[in-house]
Amino acid sequence: MPAGQSNVSSPQPSRRATAQAPLSVLQVASGDLWAGAEVQLFNLCQQLNLSEDVQLHVVLLNEGQLASRLRDIQVAVTVFDEGRLSFAQIYSRLVAHCTQLRPDILHSHRQKENVLAALCGLRTQTPSVRTAHGASEFNFGRFSPRNFVALLDRWVGRFMQRRVVAVSDDLAQKLAQYYPLKHIEVIRNGIALSEPVADAPISLPAGHIHIGIVGRLVPVKRIDLFLDTAAALLSDKPEKNFRFWIIGDGPLRAASEAKAQSLGIAEHVEFVGHVPSAMPYLQSLDLLVMCSDHEGTPMTLLEAMRCELPIVAHNVGGLKELLNAGDCGYLVGEQSPVLYAQAICTVIESKDLQQRYVSKALQRLAGGYAAEKNSAAYLNLYKSVCR
Repeated sequence: MPAGQSNVSSPQPSRRATAQAPLSVLQVASGDLWAGAEVQLFNLCQQLNLSEDVQLHVVLLNEGQLASRLRDIQVAVTVFDEGRLSFAQIYSRLVAHCTQLRPDILHSHRQKENVLAALCGLRTQTPSVRTAHGASEFNFGRFSPRNFVALLDRWVGRFMQRRVVAVSDDLAQKLAQYYPLKHIEVIRNGIALSEPVADAPISLPAGHIHIGIVGRLVPVKRIDLFLDTAAALLSDKPEKNFRFWIIGDGPLRAASEAKAQSLGIAEHVEFVGHVPSAMPYLQSLDLLVMCSDHEGTPMTLLEAMRCELPIVAHNVGGLKELLNAGDCGYLVGEQSPVLYAQAICTVIESKDLQQRYVSKALQRLAGGYAAEKNSAAYLNLYKSVCR
């Protein structure tokens, strides 16, 4: 029967009624970007797909890098293209798809997908959970349509989904203003540690100290602060021959390039744009800066630690938590270009400090941020919800 035309008034019983059947999990996500949340979802799917205890399916609302990478590792992917389908059409097709697959649990990511999964779960009597990958980056007006979507998202998360997963303790505290504490579970993001880094390092110009920042060019990432820090370093330490790399793209690209020009540092700053993977750069930079106003558990930071790259970061939220209060990297307490410049110089000028940070970071990853531990925690959550 064509998608969207199924009669689902009498949902079929869960597959768990079959003894010893693998747990059927249906992930619902956007897939329009290849950013931290998408990388984490890919890592999770990669691990779950290796388990004989899981039968995995993924629904995405966009073709893109996530869909392509999932297919490469033999994960079943279905795309309901939000560029040509309305919300109602996507919902109808998701219900039909869910009725056919009879998953034991739905797992959603991001606002629109949370609402779709919750409504689909209600219709098909399938429990659902969500992952909050970070705090909201935007402040919407009271009567903004986006504010309505945010309120609806929180409502279905509170009353229609079984669990809200936070990727850090700090994020869990933020979510507690919207959801009961018993509804929130912390599962930290994970990165593969058992295999060597697949991406080869990129060749950067010799004779420079290469400082980078990775992420979408949006306000929360504070590319403006990174550029002000670059200007301070070039002015105060010209002998260091710094070169700065901005890896990522987004709505602030033109404004950031204009700011570099106005600061007189454009010839020292490379705007790389979007790349399929930041790992080649993370293996070649001398230091990574993360000066975001807030973060959950950013995959870029996990990848940098995996690549043994020294880090200077804002002393806030998931950054502070992941860097173990400064044990695994230099934390800056105030969003000041002077303080970031001082921190960068302190780390760059001390090989012993760099080695200590790198060693502690690898220990930190192995202790709680391995992809295998992440997927095991999600599998336990799924089973708990299904019980």
